[in-house]
Amino acid sequence: MTYCNTEFITCSPTLVIDANGEAGEKLANKLKLSGLMADIAISCAAAITALRACYYGSMVFVGDVSHAADLYCIVELRKTMPRTWIVMISSTAPSAMRELYSRYGIDAVLVTPTSTNNLVSRLFAFSRHSRPT
Repeated sequence: MTYCNTEFITCSPTLVIDANGEAGEKLANKLKLSGLMADIAISCAAAITALRACYYGSMVFVGDVSHAADLYCIVELRKTMPRTWIVMISSTAPSAMRELYSRYGIDAVLVTPTSTNNLVSRLFAFSRHSRPT
């Protein structure tokens, strides 16, 4: 895993977090094909280690708010990097969980299935804005 590859300068580096690994790896590869720098972490601990090693402008968390372990991971990630944008890709409808997302510090939710173009657009938009303190 490469944490600080500076090959792509067009957008802040993105960390894709997926405890299952399979979907996250495919997503990271799609982001790279779109011209973004993306690394993958296959656990919450690996994500925290990556965040300490390199600055990431955004994180894409592949998970679901119905899983307590996923919410705990989001809380830990937010503590580690309070100013990094978090996009969650979930199978739960965002309208039903909007308050829960904001409580845990999730900045955007995309419901599966979602297009890579939609995610890339969000990441580029986030990279143009600094995170409020």
